[in-house]
Amino acid sequence: DIEYVTDNGNAEILDLNYSRETKGLKLGGGCDPVVVCDATIAKNSPKRVRLNHLAQLVVPKKDNKQAFDDALCWIMTTDTMFWEHTVCDGTLLQRFVLAFFYFYQGLSPNEELALATSQTCEWPGITCESQNNFVTHLRIPNKDLKGNLITEIGLLTSLKEINLSNNTLIGSVHPSLYNKLPLLEIFNIGANNLGGNIPIEVLMHQKIKEFNVSRNNFVGTLSHSLTYSESLEYFDVGSNLLRGTIPESVMKPPELQVVDMSRNNFIGNVPYNIGNLAKLRVLRLNENFISGIVPTEIFSCTLMEVLMLHSNKLTGSIPIDVANLESATIISMNHNRLKGTIPTELGKLQNL
Repeated sequence: DIEYVTDNGNAEILDLNYSRETKGLKLGGGCDPVVVCDATIAKNSPKRVRLNHLAQLVVPKKDNKQAFDDALCWIMTTDTMFWEHTVCDGTLLQRFVLAFFYFYQGLSPNEELALATSQTCEWPGITCESQNNFVTHLRIPNKDLKGNLITEIGLLTSLKEINLSNNTLIGSVHPSLYNKLPLLEIFNIGANNLGGNIPIEVLMHQKIKEFNVSRNNFVGTLSHSLTYSESLEYFDVGSNLLRGTIPESVMKPPELQVVDMSRNNFIGNVPYNIGNLAKLRVLRLNENFISGIVPTEIFSCTLMEVLMLHSNKLTGSIPIDVANLESATIISMNHNRLKGTIPTELGKLQNL
């Protein structure tokens, strides 16, 4: 029922109901029965509210319509845990979204049965909070996942981690996948075949600590106006098709420990504010088109263990300040345009 105000200012109720004939809403007459997998769900069935809830919040796309239908059929007719989850607390929607995800990846009959007879928090790759109600971690790396990422993952608002790395996922990453996940700490979709614009807005999430989109086909530039989360510890965009200059803002998060921007098409200078990253342990900027001198500020990062600047267009000489990197195990600057002598101070670095 929908309340509306008439032209004369009076409030009236519209009785709108689903019509099987028109596959839309009609005025009055009550809801038509709905058939799901040869099972008729009448308008007064206790399942009807749940069906409407799921069908309104999860809208399939052309490429995943079959998986949506299969998941809806499964949860409405096969799932033995159906009545243990409710609409009001979101656990029914959560279960359906994950079923949709699994069905899109292709489930065997045995796997379907296993899902139907177990709690959502016991499903493969799923971890929940201490009360075992809400999913907090989605970890499914190295499982040969295929196809596009379903955006409905973004409806799992308690997620702290998404790790779908080392699969064969394709397509782009739509903002609805991540823009309503306020608790997100780890976003790892590295080593797939994803493309389009890099989902850089993830880095604005207040709690984000790890951002890994490496070894994909992302394009575009890194925004100079974006404010990166101060919680960020791990930033890896290596082995993509990114271009443009490296923003100073990338080097501002004080907790940064790993920065990997290697094997892209970045140009310009290494940002001088990198010297403010007191916790930086790994810096990989190799195999780009970075020019200018090697900034001495890099060597203020005394916890540095790996410094890879090779295969760029760097000029000048190797600063003697390199001796400050006493924890370094790898320092590479070959295949640049550096001149001069190799500093004897390098001999003081016993861990190389």
